[in-house]
Amino acid sequence: MTRIQALVDAVPPSARVVDVGADHGLISLGLAKRSDIGAVLATDISGDSLSKLTKALPQEAAGIQQKIHMTVTDGLQQLPWSSADTIVIAGMGGPLIERILRDSLPFAKRAKTWVLSPQSGLADFRRFLQHLAMPVEEDLVEEAGIFYPLFRVFPGCQRSPQSDYAEALSDTEAEYGPTLLRQHHPVLMEQLHREQKTLSGLIQKLAGQGSLTAKKRRQELENQCAAIRSILKEQAEHSCDEK
Repeated sequence: MTRIQALVDAVPPSARVVDVGADHGLISLGLAKRSDIGAVLATDISGDSLSKLTKALPQEAAGIQQKIHMTVTDGLQQLPWSSADTIVIAGMGGPLIERILRDSLPFAKRAKTWVLSPQSGLADFRRFLQHLAMPVEEDLVEEAGIFYPLFRVFPGCQRSPQSDYAEALSDTEAEYGPTLLRQHHPVLMEQLHREQKTLSGLIQKLAGQGSLTAKKRRQELENQCAAIRSILKEQAEHSCDEK
């Protein structure tokens, strides 16, 4: 439950929170249990998905039940609320999260905070955030061997010129996160070590294959491995400098 708790903790005190794609409702329930959260609107495109939360809700205290509202809809469209303090979108791919925000950008921009956790398409998603010119905070959590990025975006604030997202992102920054790289984030370093091991194994498997496709794929993997080695080398040198 590390990821779910991290998402719940990332939400600032809010009168209203929209949990998009609530599905099992664990985030909605976690938020409703906080005394500094007024109400939670759990949405999903599927009524069957929201039925999981509907079944779980009677087991909760009356005060928590009263905080949670539900609606079946696509993303942020046709909500019963005209505004919300915080929008949470997690557990789906980066392209889908981007589409949900773009389709309802006027509503989304009225929120003070977005809490986002895409599961794929991270490079393009980070470039999307960079183009929005909004302040971005980024974290990374690991659960059961899977790594989950977590973004907090502040639509109503001006992005600082010193922000990690102030300039166009390099390929490496887009892939792994400019803030996480600058911080030498320990969870990112763990992720990179695992990726390096996986890539090395794939490269070895391709070593004996002579087809052009195999050679091209091996070169791509070697380039990825070299980029990771460079990051890890910089991290090692940073650690030595600190000592």
